[in-house]
Amino acid sequence: VTYACRLDNGLDLYRVTAPIGVICMIFEARPDAAVQIASLTVKSANAVILKGGKEATHTNKALIDAIRAGLATVPGFPVDAVQLVIAREEIKTLLDLDRYIDLVIPRGSNKLVRFIQ
Repeated sequence: VTYACRLDNGLDLYRVTAPIGVICMIFEARPDAAVQIASLTVKSANAVILKGGKEATHTNKALIDAIRAGLATVPGFPVDAVQLVIAREEIKTLLDLDRYIDLVIPRGSNKLVRFIQ
C-alpha cells in the first residue's frame, strides 16, 4: 500500500502497486535507455529482457554487465532478473514466448514498432 485515506462517506481508499512480471524492451541505438529501463524495472520488482540496437551492442553489454555486477552485491536479489539479448534473430523467438513474457515494449522507429506488432 503506497497511499491510504478515508473519504468523506467513510469509504477507505488504497493505492496498491503490483509488479507486471517479465518485460521485454526492444529499443534502438541509445545505450542510456538500457540503464533507465533496467533501473525502473528493478525498482518496480519486475524482470527485464533488453534488446538494444546493433550500433550500441558493446556499450549495452558493458552497461548491463555493470548493472548485474551491482545487483549481485544485494543479498537475495535474483541477478538474472536483468537480461540482455544481442542477436536480432532472438527477437522472433522472444515474441513467441508470450506465455512467459508479460509485456513487450518497442521503443524506436515506426518500422521497429510495426515489426513487433
